[in-house]
Amino acid sequence: MKIARTFPLLLLAAGAFAAPIAPDDELLSTWEILVNGSAAGTETVTASPGMLSSRGGFAFQGVSIATRYEMSFGEARGLREYTATVGAGGTEAQFTASVSGETVKVTVTQGGAVVGERTLPFTDTTVLLDNNIASQYRTLARVLDPAGVRAAKLRMLTPQALAEFPVDVTLREGTWRWKAGTREGTAVRWEISSPSPVLLVPVYQDILSREIVWVEIPQARVVYRLAGVAITREAAPPAPSYLDASRVQEKEVRITAGSFSVMGTLAWPKTGKGPFPGVLLLSGSGPNDRDETVGGTRPLRDIAVGLANRGFAVLRFEKRTWAYRMNIAALAPDALTLKEEYFDDAAAALKVLAADPLVDGKRLSVAGHSLGGWVLPSLFAGLGAERDRIRHLVLLAPGGTDLGETLLSQIRFRLSLAPENESMKAALAEAETGISALRSGGTFPGLLLGASAAYWKDVLSRDPAAPAKATAVDMLLVRGEKDFQCSAEDFAGWQAALGTRKNTAFVTLPELNHLFVETEGQSTGVEYFREGYVSQGLVDLLAERLAR
Repeated sequence: MKIARTFPLLLLAAGAFAAPIAPDDELLSTWEILVNGSAAGTETVTASPGMLSSRGGFAFQGVSIATRYEMSFGEARGLREYTATVGAGGTEAQFTASVSGETVKVTVTQGGAVVGERTLPFTDTTVLLDNNIASQYRTLARVLDPAGVRAAKLRMLTPQALAEFPVDVTLREGTWRWKAGTREGTAVRWEISSPSPVLLVPVYQDILSREIVWVEIPQARVVYRLAGVAITREAAPPAPSYLDASRVQEKEVRITAGSFSVMGTLAWPKTGKGPFPGVLLLSGSGPNDRDETVGGTRPLRDIAVGLANRGFAVLRFEKRTWAYRMNIAALAPDALTLKEEYFDDAAAALKVLAADPLVDGKRLSVAGHSLGGWVLPSLFAGLGAERDRIRHLVLLAPGGTDLGETLLSQIRFRLSLAPENESMKAALAEAETGISALRSGGTFPGLLLGASAAYWKDVLSRDPAAPAKATAVDMLLVRGEKDFQCSAEDFAGWQAALGTRKNTAFVTLPELNHLFVETEGQSTGVEYFREGYVSQGLVDLLAERLAR
């Protein structure tokens, strides 16, 4: 649902653990920055005893960003002084942090004027969270020790938000091989995580030298790495048998709606005689690629390959907000509604699917995940004659029928995980005020949760249960037992709203989260960014229902 306009907050550290400080034995190094798998920029780092500095730059969503920083360290508590400058679009912002005793003074300056200042506690477990600067991950070599503790709780300092919040640092099982030219070694993987805000950053550290060689920011699809480094997992776990790609064929297709064009992938069985029953998949909120990649999971890829193994031809496609993420202006984000985000491209994709000779155009189904499921009844109602082709609608974890209340519940849940998070408190207050204003016929300036007033007016004006009740097409609603984004209360709301509607089934699958991945313990969203696969139970359920 969000269209990213700024580079996300990225993790870096400046002191913690009260661990020994490793010597600065590397005077000069270069970090590479990759965005969406492509080279986006570099940073050059100068290191000396007690001091790190760098200059660099990269491109993100068509914007050139320049960075520089200096960081000095004391012997006892790590960070002593920090100054960073980030420039983009002709403006610069400065972030400073100065430690004195058991406090740190944080100042944010823009255009020569102080726009924020705050004094916060500073302890041996305080680390620094800043923005856009890749090479500062090098400082983690000062605090992470593969031979030391396997887990720790830290306090993250965020200069740009004048705030701090708790994070967990965990050493994961397994080892990874890395190589850069003639250099090579074995690394371990640390995960730095927080449930509120949702944050998971894998950091790879060489076991012998303690050098940081690779960092992933899955939330932003960004990789930071020492120049030339390649890394592979030793004995990576195999994919589940239901995802046997050797029994599936795939081809790219183009989907055009008006002046917009996006790419998709059609998957079908290698064996068996077509045409095959067709399935169209819709991804959830925000800019999503055709696989609906979220960190280490690819839900739509898993469902597509799994169903293709079961005799279906399945089309998944990238959202317009993903395909045009480097040209945000073309999307006219201030006027964007569900029509532009979903309806136009989905209708065009359905026609492409029905027209393909591999597909039985009279045996089609549509399955939408998360927001893609929530919009599905409204999408179906607007298809006109095309509706006669569709036999099944599947709403996968669609949230509640009142999406405004669902979103507020999600923010409150995150705040419950970190009650002291001032940024989350502010986000909740902003969302409550904005949604209330829109419900009463008002408006709000700027963006609310990353989207415009026009977008939210469209969302809040819709009751997806109404078009769902107005059609007799077979409908399946599914959620995972541990899904907090489509809670048991949300699901009960759908059941109450649809009442005695015929051809309707509600299924809750045990132990699964919002991505339909099996989850240990409570789901907080952090686990989304770990490697995982959609449950075979979901694929089996879909295959059985859609074959009717």
